[in-house]
Parts: sequence; structure tokens; C-alpha cells
Amino acid sequence: MRFLLPVGNNQLKQAKRIAPHEGRSPSYTSFSWVNNQLYGDQLALKVRPAYYDSLDSGSGHIVNSSLSMAEFDIRIGKDSWYMTQFNLFKVESVHSQTTGLAEDSGTTWNLRAAWVQLNSANEKTVFSIQGDYGTSFKTMDKLLISAFIGGGVQDKYKEYSNIFVRAGLTMHYNVNDRLRFRFDATHKENINALIAGQNIYSLNGRYQLSLNQDIRLYYQDDANREFGLSYGYYW
Repeated sequence: MRFLLPVGNNQLKQAKRIAPHEGRSPSYTSFSWVNNQLYGDQLALKVRPAYYDSLDSGSGHIVNSSLSMAEFDIRIGKDSWYMTQFNLFKVESVHSQTTGLAEDSGTTWNLRAAWVQLNSANEKTVFSIQGDYGTSFKTMDKLLISAFIGGGVQDKYKEYSNIFVRAGLTMHYNVNDRLRFRFDATHKENINALIAGQNIYSLNGRYQLSLNQDIRLYYQDDANREFGLSYGYYW
């Protein structure tokens, strides 16, 4: 009786995948307008020679992860300009327990060596090496949540100390291949320092205009607030 049944539809629907060499270019430059609560309106330039960040779409990298080298950001105001960061390297490895198997643990970690701005209200940058370790899990098909703890060492500056610890939460929401959001909440404590602990919140969104173009929205609150809009080009 089973042989008498008509032939069913056995065509598999496979997701369209782009080969890495056919994807977007590896380098990135963006031009931004930024409004800083303390400094007012500014222009910003970002250059990333290689390779990708957690909001990038396309093939050739792990989703929600980052790998960049020699990336720098410059702010230009009415009377001066300054650098907000220069990454020697920055790595974020995020696993989402995709398979559900026992050894697919959802481990997440990051490591960064860079000159970084102490906060958005201070033009001073210090050299810092930091790392974090945590876990990631999916609560729904498009939402990935990561929790981590870590710390690092940095150049001592005024009330800031050489050693800090931190803990945080990151959420990635990928609406589709073109539209993605990321939210970060971090608490940072400077060991044996005069300054109190810092709470840092940021929200980033990216929309892909074409294979090698995008626009991004940015908001950060670290006691001083700033937000911005940028146009980016991959080359």
C-alpha cells in the first residue's frame, strides 16, 4: 500500500551561501557625525584594515564574532582632534550552542590589546590589555545573549589604577542578513583606585546598503552620553 502512494515533494531547500572570495571586501572605513554631551557635535573617522566586527554580514567569518587589527578612531571637534582608540588586535569568539550536543558548550571569550579612551568625557588614552571569559546561549532564533567576567591591566593615570576587573552582558539581535543590533552592559571596577566603579551601556545598529556599504547608529552612556550616525565603505 505504501508503494501505491503518489511521489511526494522531496526537494530540499538549501540556504544560499556566498563563497568567502565573493563576499564583501575585508577592510573598512567609516565617516560619522557624533554628538557628545560634553564636547558637542564632532566628526569621526574610523579605519579598520582587517577583518570584521560582530555586526558585519556576509560570508567568511563567524557570526557575532570579531577580529580586527590596526583599527583606529579619530574625533574632530571645533578646536581640536584626538584619537579615541587604536587596536593592535581585538578578538571576540562567540559560540551559540548551535548543535545542542554535550561538547557544544557555548563558550565565549575575548582578548584585546589597544590604546583606549578612559571614557567619552576624557580625551586621554591609555594602553590596555584585557580579556574576558563567559558563556553564550540563544533564547530565540534571532537573539543571542552572552555573559562574561574578566579584567585587565592598563597605564596608570590620575585616579585610575593599573588593574581593573569587569563583568557584563552582551545581546546580539540579527533581524536578517542586512539588519543587526548589539547591546552591551558592562560594570568596571578599578582596583585600589580613587575613582568609583563605572557602568557602561552601548547600543549599535547596522543596516547593509549593498555588498560594500552600510550605515550604522550608535549610542553610549558611561556617565557622559554620546550618539552618532555613520556611513561605512568596505574596500
